[in-house]
Amino acid sequence: MPRFLYRLILALSLLLPFAAHASDAGDFVAAESSQRAELLEAWAAKPDPARVELLVALQEGRVAADSSNRAFIQNSDDSFTPVDPNAPASADAPNPDEPQAISLNNRLRGLVETAMASHQLLAADAKLRLAAALTLQKSARPAQLQLLMQQVAAEKDDAVHSALSLALANLQLVDTSPTVRLAAVRLLVKPATRWPAPACRTCSNPTSKPTPPCALPQKPAWRKSNAS
Repeated sequence: MPRFLYRLILALSLLLPFAAHASDAGDFVAAESSQRAELLEAWAAKPDPARVELLVALQEGRVAADSSNRAFIQNSDDSFTPVDPNAPASADAPNPDEPQAISLNNRLRGLVETAMASHQLLAADAKLRLAAALTLQKSARPAQLQLLMQQVAAEKDDAVHSALSLALANLQLVDTSPTVRLAAVRLLVKPATRWPAPACRTCSNPTSKPTPPCALPQKPAWRKSNAS
């Protein structure tokens, strides 16, 4: 492969996450409340690592928009960074056009948390994945069913796998399909632990031969004492 073509492909691949981030932020600030909810549910069903920065900004209330619905991220010094510097302003936009923080109602804030949990399932840190699984036990949405099934099948950490399995079962139990609900029951039901029977004194002595049946001594029958 020619070197210039390799460099071009590499440069485009590096730009893709930023483009996805800019597109998601622009779509979100331009949407109405109901459309924002749909976007968050779609993001939760198909997490993308490039979207994490946007979700963190949403959690912290640092996403803003100007009158042209261009997305901005508020910095610690209260300045604003445009998510897409090349996005054009509206012809009738005021100058200056100060961005305003977008407000989220309780429903949207909950959906942001759920979407973030989905994205944290992709983290390399097992502690983050465990925290995400515990969150999804309470807040997973039907659109996340396939994602949870995939993550349960791929998870290697025992604690995370158990937490994810419960999150998946909770979601399957309220599904309209009897087959899916049955899968949840099978996921929740596990074989009972078999505890070894207590050894009798004879069996615990390796030099003596046990006399079958091997069992604990029976309680002696109660014998009435003779009246004095």
